[in-house]
Amino acid sequence: MRKTVLIIIGMLLLFMPSLFSGHLSLYVAPWAASPSLVDSTGTHAQLGISYAAAPRLELEAFMVMRLTPDPFSHMKAALAISLPLATDLFMHDGKAPLYYNAYATLGYMMTVKGAPSHTLFLRLTPLSLGGPYYGTRERSLVFALLYDLTNKAFSLSCNLFMFDYYFK
Repeated sequence: MRKTVLIIIGMLLLFMPSLFSGHLSLYVAPWAASPSLVDSTGTHAQLGISYAAAPRLELEAFMVMRLTPDPFSHMKAALAISLPLATDLFMHDGKAPLYYNAYATLGYMMTVKGAPSHTLFLRLTPLSLGGPYYGTRERSLVFALLYDLTNKAFSLSCNLFMFDYYFK
């Protein structure tokens, strides 16, 4: 049974990029948050995927993981919905959208490994250059307000930069 499931997942992964061509991206970023949300010691990274489901809607799934001093000792997973504020993510007629964009994102994050927490967040990205049409995107000065439902506390997070690579 397990072997069959792995074969099916492998087949889907082979054919999925063609289904999402041009609108699916893999991204990486450093991640920092208030000490009330995470153990503030060490370096954390964010690794995720985003999919431009519609010209004005992007779906995201990402992991935040601790890299130092003990790698992967703290991990969080999140799902989010982003709305572009300046222009469409892509045009149906194949024309190039505006190179600049800004985003407002609403999401949910939970602990996978480490102290349990469930968090809602609102993230603002004031500066984003590129997108699906261009093949890459750089997001800068990304700030989020997080509300930890477990501890009933607010905190902040920031990503100074995020790099996206779109699959073509």
